[in-house]
Amino acid sequence: MNVKYVAFTGKHPSGKKEDRRYADKPPRRGDYGAAYDPKYLKVDIDDFNHKTGGLENPIHGKARSEAIVAILDALGIKYNGIITEHGKHLFFRVPEGLEKKNKNPRWVCPLGVKMEWKFPTSDDHIPLKVNGVKRKFFKGSIDNEDIDELPYFLYPLQMDNASFKVEFPEGDRTQHLGGYLFHLVGKKGYSAERAFDIVRLMNQYIFNNPIPDDLLNSQILNDATFDKLIGMENDTKKKDVSPDTFKRFLFELGMSIRYNELLNIIEFENIPEEYRAVTDVQNVMPIKLQYGFRQYTGLKNISKQQVVDLIVLEGDENSYNPVKDYLQEITWDGVDRFPDVFAILGVQSEFEQGLIRKWFYQTAALPFNTLENPMQPEGVLILQGDEGIGKTRFFLLITPVPLWFQSLDKELTTKNKDVLIQMLSAWVGEIGEIDRTFKANRSDVKNFMTLTKDSIRKPYAREPVTRARTTSFCGTTNKAEFLNDDTGFRRWWIIPVHQKINMGDFIQPDNIHQFWAQCYEAFCKNPQCFQLTDEEQQALEERNKEVMEMLPAEDELRLRLNFDAPLESWHWVQPSALKNLPDYDVVPYSAKDIGAAIRAIMRDVPEIQHKHSNKGTVYFIPPSINNTDRYRNK
Repeated sequence: MNVKYVAFTGKHPSGKKEDRRYADKPPRRGDYGAAYDPKYLKVDIDDFNHKTGGLENPIHGKARSEAIVAILDALGIKYNGIITEHGKHLFFRVPEGLEKKNKNPRWVCPLGVKMEWKFPTSDDHIPLKVNGVKRKFFKGSIDNEDIDELPYFLYPLQMDNASFKVEFPEGDRTQHLGGYLFHLVGKKGYSAERAFDIVRLMNQYIFNNPIPDDLLNSQILNDATFDKLIGMENDTKKKDVSPDTFKRFLFELGMSIRYNELLNIIEFENIPEEYRAVTDVQNVMPIKLQYGFRQYTGLKNISKQQVVDLIVLEGDENSYNPVKDYLQEITWDGVDRFPDVFAILGVQSEFEQGLIRKWFYQTAALPFNTLENPMQPEGVLILQGDEGIGKTRFFLLITPVPLWFQSLDKELTTKNKDVLIQMLSAWVGEIGEIDRTFKANRSDVKNFMTLTKDSIRKPYAREPVTRARTTSFCGTTNKAEFLNDDTGFRRWWIIPVHQKINMGDFIQPDNIHQFWAQCYEAFCKNPQCFQLTDEEQQALEERNKEVMEMLPAEDELRLRLNFDAPLESWHWVQPSALKNLPDYDVVPYSAKDIGAAIRAIMRDVPEIQHKHSNKGTVYFIPPSINNTDRYRNK
């Protein structure tokens, strides 16, 4: 299959993609694998559960890959096959027009068997020696190129969000199989003949209790049904401005459209040669597709808006969150990697280690947030340390894909919708020098950090939509004191960092992948694993007082108020009265600032009281140290 060998760490190529070295022969030592020609694809069938080792979805009590192999061998279809720890890898040639993208585990083939499709164009490799053990070919070899195209009954068929459920329980099988035939022809573009063959294969090889042939042929695979399917097949070949026609147009181009829920973009994949000159893909590709669709249908009056609507519909039907797929596809090896993270940051306090652990658990959980079962982010992890020690770089490097990370190097404001969309189109969103955001003292931003949902406008959409929050926020600062409001104290998880942050070997892909697999495993076992206990919340509030900066007028009042004066000399006063008295040194400040400063001092001096009067809020405070105050508005 025209392979090139490369060193592996476990099941993945070692090092970064740009640093890999490929060779014509396998390395003499260590694990290795191979990249293969884009003309081929891999079908990955996992028969055994990665965690329990138990047999999953058996067919006739055996591994489901055995049923697929039996069908292929019976039909004389040529392929290469490898036995893996959990099942089998089967290799075929890529049929013309098949979408060349990795499918996630929620796809099945038309036979109803769960499997995955992987392509070298998506950086897929063939693991050949894993943990010192060479994998064996049970069919063909690594050099065998005499193999057939992927047969039509093993094409990917969407399972999630599909209009037809590919399940055929006994008792309702006859009617459901009839509906499945029409789904295959009308929605998936199969011919009537191939749809009949798929049902025959399912009955012969997949069903535990096959339908008797006479019943199958009389009630399901009969002439009347075949004629109707032929009519439907002919109707679907008529070209009009419909979603089905647009699907066929894309299929013949070999192109696919998906909506990336995380990045909030429409993705055009496997772009054909005649469309690759487009550089501004989001804006220009709809225009190119408009002219192509006109030529395909022969209809000259197709508007750009019609094509945009079809693009949005196609993208919505194939929407996905790459982080969800990423986390679900990795199995944790059981090694706790948090001690490495603590060492990288130089964190020894158990309390601070707990905050770090819970923030990463929160980050792994949020991609699975839904409007139906909302999860509220608990906190914002803030690394506090000297400039240039690598705080932002830490968050960037620990994010598996750089595109999943966004950093804002200015004040965050909810009024700037473009900035909000930018930050919400990421898995990890870092507010650089977060003290600037606190300095603006915007309560709306502080509330925004831990919302359960957001309003966002999708590409080409006219109206915004509400979607569950999937971004986990973090921050960095080099200020020693930067909090200026004690409201929502539990949101801010501040970790002092006193050393240069050196990621070392931790940034190796296998370590990063396993670290996030560990975080996801914790969330799967306990969906509340990232929530703070009452004791942690209380401790957090006490800790955060250490980084509270003085409010405007607070320092002046603390210096001028005579807290040792007897209570009988204290007075009720409005903040505006103090503004007019030079003894308190708060003339430059507004009454609002003075009131906020008094409330801040109240936390430390419980004798200070406040009440509401017909003239506004008044405070019971001591006299000035100079005792020359003249209170007004008593």
